[in-house]
Amino acid sequence: MHKGKPVSVEEINALVQSGKIPRDSLIEIERKQAALAEKMEEIQKEIRELEKKTSEELKKLDSEAVAPIIEQKIGEMKDRYKNESVNGYLEEIKENVRDNLDKFSKKQDEEAQPMPGVQFFQGDPYLEYKVNLLVDNTGSKRAPVIFETSPTYRNVFGTVEVIPDRFGTWRTDFTKIKAGSLLRADGGFLILESLDTLIEPGVWPELKRSLRNRKLEIKNYAPLYMISVSALKPESIECDVKVAMVGDPFLYNLLYARDEDFKKIFKVRADFDSVMDLEKDSIMQYASFVKKVASDEKLTPFDKSAVGVR
Repeated sequence: MHKGKPVSVEEINALVQSGKIPRDSLIEIERKQAALAEKMEEIQKEIRELEKKTSEELKKLDSEAVAPIIEQKIGEMKDRYKNESVNGYLEEIKENVRDNLDKFSKKQDEEAQPMPGVQFFQGDPYLEYKVNLLVDNTGSKRAPVIFETSPTYRNVFGTVEVIPDRFGTWRTDFTKIKAGSLLRADGGFLILESLDTLIEPGVWPELKRSLRNRKLEIKNYAPLYMISVSALKPESIECDVKVAMVGDPFLYNLLYARDEDFKKIFKVRADFDSVMDLEKDSIMQYASFVKKVASDEKLTPFDKSAVGVR
């Protein structure tokens, strides 16, 4: 204080230089200031420790209050699915939610809302809790039969999509993993046109590899050896599928003679004519053949409307 008014250290130095305050007074002021600064630092440290302890106690209190709700919801899902892998995943979700309750606070929800008039990607704070359903066979009563009319690499094996963000860079996440016809036919049958399959880049080698190993790898295929922008590498998926390739005898003989893997993977050859005489004997022979195959393979008998002539 100088003449009843507060002044800064710089102003005091100016007063000392002008001789209005003795230098001894400045030294005493600096000494007191240093002592107060040290005391203030100790107080600030105590405050930070108290704030940290209070935050931990509040977090613990929130966790204890929310724990029964989380346990109930996770328990309901466990009872519904009853799968070891799913239950392990749900346990991880439960622990993650309890450790990150701030994500579900009202303040967090308000901050997650996109800004008015802004259309670019803002980010989803709950992305890690989402589930990416690759194939949905809900309600299916029989094995899937997929006829892939356009056997590109993406259509057959799936892909990992990438999209641009607001900064112009490419990004992806696990929700961008998409299934192809090979995975959709898992447990059933996939029908491919042989010529179309062979001329599509990368499809034939990957198809042989998948059938030989009985595993499918979904990845972002980059044609012409371009650099792939996806950093995701999903786990291999066990795949049990029967693949039927439709083509002419010339192509079959060519593959059989030139491709060592072909004869090991495609062991059954079936020849069919495209036309037949519509005669009573031909119809009876065809119906008898259908009956024989069903009996030999212990399959459900065909209904008469399935082999009848209209």
